[in-house]
Amino acid sequence: MKKDLKESKLWYISATHYLTSGFVVPLILSVLSVFLLKSFLGNSYQIWQFLITLIVSFFSIYLGVMYSASYLKKTYKIKNAKKIIKYSSVYFIFFSSLLFLLDSGSSIVNTYKEKGFATAFWFIFFPFVYLLIAFLIFYLTSKKYIKNNT
Repeated sequence: MKKDLKESKLWYISATHYLTSGFVVPLILSVLSVFLLKSFLGNSYQIWQFLITLIVSFFSIYLGVMYSASYLKKTYKIKNAKKIIKYSSVYFIFFSSLLFLLDSGSSIVNTYKEKGFATAFWFIFFPFVYLLIAFLIFYLTSKKYIKNNT
């Protein structure tokens, strides 16, 4: 017996997709990876620990999109997948940028005041590159897995 699919507004389905694949799953998997790395390796911070965490965060976005697409397909009538991807991508960019600014905004300003533009630039550049790669993974994976089902 096939379950009846819900009809919901595009913004709601898009928000569900973003929150699941771009926020909750990456948050849980990233926190878990940091916890495991610290419990096995202690507090000594090395570059390869950073790289493992970075890879896990990118992979978790991919897994989150796959999970979210499967959930959306089973739960909602998807009539316009392109708009869902577009809206959820806007949510991703907006909220990721907002979280970055809230987390790092004051430290960037303080770094600029104390050490100058060149140092502050790197505090902006690397997170920007991270957000760009994360967005591309989110967008391209969403495009691959979210399809119309009506």
